[in-house]
Amino acid sequence: MDNFHGYDAQAGTIKMSDIISDEGNAEILRRLKNNDQSFTSMWLCNEEDEWDDNVYFPESAHDMGWLGYFLGNNTHLTNLSFTLQNYNGIIEPLCRGLKNNNSIQSLSFSNLDLSECDIFRFMVPFFKNNNTLTDLELAECEMGAEVCRSLSLALGGCKHISLKRFTLTDCEIGDEP
Repeated sequence: MDNFHGYDAQAGTIKMSDIISDEGNAEILRRLKNNDQSFTSMWLCNEEDEWDDNVYFPESAHDMGWLGYFLGNNTHLTNLSFTLQNYNGIIEPLCRGLKNNNSIQSLSFSNLDLSECDIFRFMVPFFKNNNTLTDLELAECEMGAEVCRSLSLALGGCKHISLKRFTLTDCEIGDEP
């Protein structure tokens, strides 16, 4: 589903089981959809962490599109963390919705090979539109020059000057694309 009008038309009636099979992920989507005030942090990971109810592990681009849609409409989530490997082909649908979010204050990426997919190219609209982001962290990530350029362009395109802290910790930045 490429346009958000399609999501809008179905959002009120769609069953979470039509989007995703994992009950933990379905609960996260429900909490985002219902704008649960107590749901302020979540992590995108590759494997389910049964000890944390705030961990989402994607199954497909389809559920990532819905996750993006619900994130884009949510007003209480303030912390979003990516520890997601192998995100090629599934990150763009997430970012199409994420661009509408204006509640995220802290965004972190950790233990990622960012050179696999230029995630920041897809996140330019998020950085441009979000006026609440105060913290951006990249920890133990690998990235090439092209990803660094995309990150620079994304941050340079910010309309709002809310970013207070940008942290790079143990990142490998190389000439590889």
